[in-house]
Amino acid sequence: VAKAVHGRGSCQLLAGNIPAALRDFDNARSVYQSHADGMLAVVAVERARALLAAGLHSDAATELDFALKEFPRIRMDQEHAEAQLTRAQVALAAGDLTTAKTWASRAESRFRRRGNETWAAVAAATRLRADFKSHQRLGAVATQAAALEARLASMGLDNDAEAAGLVAARAYIAGGRTDEARQHIRQRSGSRSLLETRLMRRLALA
Repeated sequence: VAKAVHGRGSCQLLAGNIPAALRDFDNARSVYQSHADGMLAVVAVERARALLAAGLHSDAATELDFALKEFPRIRMDQEHAEAQLTRAQVALAAGDLTTAKTWASRAESRFRRRGNETWAAVAAATRLRADFKSHQRLGAVATQAAALEARLASMGLDNDAEAAGLVAARAYIAGGRTDEARQHIRQRSGSRSLLETRLMRRLALA
């Protein structure tokens, strides 16, 4: 029952109903505490994603720090890597770029050790976003993001590919290389592009 409630919370989060998602995660957690404490780290990561969506970065980081201490004990390596990636995304949203790069690199390495190149590419994209925001090595960021755009597209991750292309475009723009930047700005966002990606496309065009 707790796992079903947990799953419903995940659906609520995907649908954008953050209060309902948090209620379901809290209800699931209360049962896990008594019957399945190994699931507490998993639901903590889900709560962190909901809190991140609500802009509550500090609360999200607290949930993830708990989960990251627990995963080695319960030996859930994929979930551990995903928690590291989420921790990087929280740090990036909070403007803590050094922490974001550290956790994204750790996640990328863990995914690679598991042979999971799809998740490793998503982690690499998060690291490059942090590199871009730090305004360092912009030429290298542009080149790497352009290559990652093609890699993500080949994996069928259209939104992630567009977002990586926009990192490349913005890095090229920062270096005054507008012709190269235009090659990475789509004429139209994909049908599955997130709002953040659509807004970033408009920013790059401007």
